[in-house]
Formats: sequence, C-alpha cells, structure tokens
Amino acid sequence: TGHDLDIAYQFRERDMKEHSGFGRQFRYRVNITGGRGENGPDAQATLRSLPLAPIEISRLGIEKDILDNLRPEQGMNLICGPTGSGKSTLLSSAVRHLCEDPRRHEKVLEFSSPIEYVYWELEFPHSFVHQVHAGETLRPRSSARGAEDSIWEYCTRNSLRRKPSMIIIGESRDTPTMK
Repeated sequence: TGHDLDIAYQFRERDMKEHSGFGRQFRYRVNITGGRGENGPDAQATLRSLPLAPIEISRLGIEKDILDNLRPEQGMNLICGPTGSGKSTLLSSAVRHLCEDPRRHEKVLEFSSPIEYVYWELEFPHSFVHQVHAGETLRPRSSARGAEDSIWEYCTRNSLRRKPSMIIIGESRDTPTMK
C-alpha cells in the first residue's frame, strides 16, 4: 500500500491448565516496511519486546537532579535522543514514579503512536493515565481552511481542553506542534 505498519502488538499465551484458559501476556513494538530485496519486492520487519509495566525508575540509575525535576510546576521537559536510546523507557518510568506516589494527584494524558508502555498492572493511589493512540483512536478533522491539522497538533490542542496535570506528546516533528 506504500505505508509502513508501525504498531504495538500483544497476545496471551494459551494455557489449558488454568481455569481462564490464558497464561502469560506478551507485548511487542512492530515496524514492517515494504521495499525491494535481492529477489524483488519484499518487506523488512523489526520487533522489539516490551515489558508489561514500565520499569521502576530506581533501576534506571537516573541522577537525583533529574528525578527532582521530573515534574515542574510550570514548563516542560523534553526527552530527546536517537531510536533505541531509552526515551520511551525513561518517560514511562517517570510517569509510573510520579503516579505511584500517594501524595500526588496527577491526570496524565499521553498521545503516542503506537502506545508502547501500558500501566494496566500498576495501582495509582490518586492519579490516572489516559493513553491515546494518535491517528487511530484520535484523528484530526478537516479544518475550516480545508487542510487537515497534523495528528500531533490535533492531539496537543485536544489535551489542552481536558484540564490535565501532565501532557505527553509522543512526537514533535512539525512547527505547529512545537509551538
């Protein structure tokens, strides 16, 4: 189709011994891109396993100054780096760290494509995370000027209408989103 497939995929192992019929759960980040190989048209697939819950931030060896500034009262944090450098791991671990704190009352809105780390198996005393797969569970409408907003610009605008305490935008590749 000329488009890549960039998704998170999950499945449960079938376990006939357990009453529920399902055993362990697995999650993967998957990218499949068509192209041309030695023998003509083909596709290249990359799969990366994902943990079922974000890693505890204490296991990442993050400096105290960074930990103390994970959640500024005003302003923003940018987590940047090349593919595979740990941006998503750091971000999800930071969200887990903040939301597990019983003194915090966070409303976290996360917009990603795809959603990599999930928080299903964690308990947050007074906080919650709402995750949106940008472009799939939330898509921009055509604007009055006839053009479609970027997915990320639309997600950013949507988040501002929902009174969050934290907004996580998974990509920032266009000028309107950065502004």
